Amino acid sequence: QEKLIPRAKSGGLERAGVAGFNLAATPIRLITRASERAYVGFLNAQRMGVFENYARLWEVGPGGSKQQVAARDKDLAELARVINVFSGRGYLGTRGSAGENALPMLNSFFFSPRQVLARFEAPAMPVHALTQGSPRVARMAARNMVASFGATIGLMTMIKASGLAT
Repeated sequence: QEKLIPRAKSGGLERAGVAGFNLAATPIRLITRASERAYVGFLNAQRMGVFENYARLWEVGPGGSKQQVAARDKDLAELARVINVFSGRGYLGTRGSAGENALPMLNSFFFSPRQVLARFEAPAMPVHALTQGSPRVARMAARNMVASFGATIGLMTMIKASGLAT
């Protein structure tokens, strides 16, 4: 006879795991779940902070024309996409698209499909921003990529020169 144990969230019953061990209700899982939420919340706050800084820099004054406001709105939409890609949130399509719907399956094969995709998308983001008609975002993306690559190469050179790496 199969042993049933209480389910943590719904209050129903579920089949017992190995020797009656229910991993979903362990304190370790509760702690890791809270840690995941905290990390995601931190990254969301970081992304929003960067977005707000650029939005403040690109404000259109009170006498700005409708064309200036429309261009700024287009730049901000593209900026949001660039920030998401640069922070490891690759673009799989709009909500409900095939890419978004395939995410659960992709998660079973890859550690982090959005991160993997973002690594391939990031080098092309300045060109993508230009093709979308956002030269301001393209300049920002190119500047940040050069700074990031320069810092990485500089750090690797210092490690090599110190003898820590061969």
